[in-house]
Amino acid sequence: MSDNNAIVTSSDEIGPKDEESDRLVSWQKRWEANRIGFHKDDVNEWLLQYGHRIIPYTDDDVCMNSSRDNIKILVPLCGKTVDMLLLNSQTSVERVVGVEGIRKALLEFKEEHPRLEIQPTSDPSTKIFERFEGKNITLLKGDFFDMLHNDVSSQFLSSFDVIWDRASIVAIDPSLRSEYVQMLLKLLKPGGKIMLIAVEKRSGAVPEALRSGPPYSLSEAEIRTLFSDSAVQVSLLEERDDFAANPEASKRFREAGVTSMYEILFEIEKPKVEAVE
Repeated sequence: MSDNNAIVTSSDEIGPKDEESDRLVSWQKRWEANRIGFHKDDVNEWLLQYGHRIIPYTDDDVCMNSSRDNIKILVPLCGKTVDMLLLNSQTSVERVVGVEGIRKALLEFKEEHPRLEIQPTSDPSTKIFERFEGKNITLLKGDFFDMLHNDVSSQFLSSFDVIWDRASIVAIDPSLRSEYVQMLLKLLKPGGKIMLIAVEKRSGAVPEALRSGPPYSLSEAEIRTLFSDSAVQVSLLEERDDFAANPEASKRFREAGVTSMYEILFEIEKPKVEAVE
């Protein structure tokens, strides 16, 4: 019997999605040209400030969840974010799993953090992804949307305690958002939490600048609508004026005609007992 949550495919050839595919080619070009302004050298400030809500930090002064351990964390569209390094360093975390479509990003993360001892591995059960393993970390090279492919879904379905979405949801085409959210919920364990950052372009003189991306504008109301078909609890933790907080980084948006842009942080909690359909 096939898993109803898996994505069935009839393809005889299984492997990581080509970086020249429609979904990945624009990101492949960005990484090849080193146009990665979205990458930050420092750990995300909100992860430092609110991370205790999803994992107990080693520092007892910020630990509020000390009863939790052996936590498995998913980082979708991870790039080479150093957030994974912070998450990996916590004693309560059993494993961090980063998923990224562009191999160059993962190779750079591997080279920049040699202490994690990340090496490519051969795993016949995960042919749809190229796999890298290190100390309490797994990196999967492939299309995030393939995580529920019928050949690998049993490994990932309801297997993550925490999902850290550092604005990945606004990096994908808006037409994929509903599918993306359903993926997150299927990958998350009952009682698990998603911490998610959205970007909302609230006003502008050029309508096209408000619609274009990435990042693609996403409001609080839209987030609540995307998660409305499930019994999850959506909480807005904080929002901040991106123009005021990051004047240099946001310069290109002002020049394009955006006059107001905010980052919004959400905590999304899945019920401990899933509703029976």
